[in-house]
Amino acid sequence: MSHYKTLRKGFTALELILVIGFLAMISPTLFNLLTSIKSNSSRKITNEKISVIQEVVKRIYMINLQEVENNCAGWSDLACSQLSLTPSIISTTKLGINTKSTAVIKTLKDIGCSVTGTNPQYQVECFDGKGQNLNFAGINLHVPNTLYSSVYANNLPRLDINSTDGRTRSVNFSDETSYSLSHSTQKLNDIGNAIKSFTRIAKMREVNNVCSDVATSAQNPQGGLASFDDVLIPWVWKITASNPNDICSGIQDTSTNCGCSSATVLNWETDSQYCSIDTDTELTRVLGNLGLGNLYRTDGFGNRITIVPMSDANGNSVSCPPSAPSPLYVNTPMQGKVRIGAYNGVTWFTYIDVYSE
Repeated sequence: MSHYKTLRKGFTALELILVIGFLAMISPTLFNLLTSIKSNSSRKITNEKISVIQEVVKRIYMINLQEVENNCAGWSDLACSQLSLTPSIISTTKLGINTKSTAVIKTLKDIGCSVTGTNPQYQVECFDGKGQNLNFAGINLHVPNTLYSSVYANNLPRLDINSTDGRTRSVNFSDETSYSLSHSTQKLNDIGNAIKSFTRIAKMREVNNVCSDVATSAQNPQGGLASFDDVLIPWVWKITASNPNDICSGIQDTSTNCGCSSATVLNWETDSQYCSIDTDTELTRVLGNLGLGNLYRTDGFGNRITIVPMSDANGNSVSCPPSAPSPLYVNTPMQGKVRIGAYNGVTWFTYIDVYSE
């Protein structure tokens, strides 16, 4: 007797009902799970993009600071007038990025940002993990062709980056501005110390240069001044000279064989423009005389330095330009205060005062 097995095809009505019921039960959970996975993925992408933007704008701060320090006498110089330490806000969805660095612009493009404009001024839109625009806001940001002073008033720059999930990430540039403040202090002190050293040496050379009717050495030529004149003359002014190492020579008073008739424009500047040293040409000459390089044309924020060789308590020039050295010298002040700092023509944002010796 043969036994046959009957092959079943399909599902019974009961089985189908059970399967449909099971799927109906788990589908909300499955949907929520898939939505959560997608949301977490887009949030992760958003966070990664914002992290890159934060790093880029911090890099731009230091790149542009180095650019203006090495190549310009402040942000108003033509070569640097289109640059800025921080981004600027063009609109809620668009940043102004002002830099000559093509590398950082490429980085923004690599994370999907839309970049328009030409070097060194770009307009940048960036997007979150869902493809929606990131929004931007900021305070105390630097704009091109302006002196940057807000940090001196304890107003730190901040860039806010907002995503569609309602989160805000900020860049406060705290490390960068802390470096700039310290850098400014160091630069101003270096200039002040160089001026004091220069003046001290210039005065001692002239004190040792006694009145004589004949030249006895290169350090003691014909002429010279009496010691009581040497201590009155503001030798600090020689930081402005085209030839600052020249010493007094040339008899003006035959009864004493004293004189300084060779104090021409080469070693005693007569141009009143040097009463406030604030152009590239003037700063280059003076900093060269002090043995400092062009890096000292700017403060720690890239602002052009101003030097007032003969200053009052408010940083205003006085008795300038001083009369050339001569016997029985009369000119005030006898000892000059020198103001060094960042100045916009109205306000000194940072400065130090040193006394020439």
